[in-house]
Amino acid sequence: AKDPIATGPLARSTTRNSKLDRALVVCAICITHVVVVAGVSATNTPNIDEVAHLTSGLLIWEQGRYDSYMVNPPLPRLLASAPISFFDYNSDWEFHRTQAWGIGARPEWTVAEEFVRLNAEDVRLMFTIARWACIPFSICGAIGCWCWSREILDERAATVAVSLWCTSPNVCAWASTLCPDVPAAALGVWANFAFYLWLRDQTWRKAVYTINGFLISLIQFTQIQT
Repeated sequence: AKDPIATGPLARSTTRNSKLDRALVVCAICITHVVVVAGVSATNTPNIDEVAHLTSGLLIWEQGRYDSYMVNPPLPRLLASAPISFFDYNSDWEFHRTQAWGIGARPEWTVAEEFVRLNAEDVRLMFTIARWACIPFSICGAIGCWCWSREILDERAATVAVSLWCTSPNVCAWASTLCPDVPAAALGVWANFAFYLWLRDQTWRKAVYTINGFLISLIQFTQIQT
């Protein structure tokens, strides 16, 4: 006979409360992560790559050109520069238009320096907002870690996985920039999780549901250079 205590209303209530507690812990971890990353984004000066990423993204929005910063795909900088495209900023793309292209040509660095010079008063705010626009990528990665760990083990393991992602120095550091490293890592988690689901249950329904190919294509739009 089943133990009435183990299967009764009290046990079900305890299980629900335990799940709720873990959900609250995960939410608290993610919120703390967002606050920390947002604070670092607003405090640190941009690195040299970020300057070129932002101007290359603005060049896409303003002129529809993808021939700047061609060593990496455009998705992260396109999303990061989206809110900045509504700013009343100063730009001079003449050097980029007149540059004689050749092997190894990297005019985005000169264009980036000129952009910073022309927008010296507002450039700090621009980079902060552009960085904040990329924070959802990091939360996407945390959710992917939670889903994958929960699928393999249980919700307690998933909570640990989220904690490791959100407290990783590498993740926190790069999530506070508009570089493509964390976006590529986050989408990589989801692509591998989808592939795991498909391997476990190789049916058309599962293959379509996980859209593994779409996720892999997103990674290729995010970063190809290491």
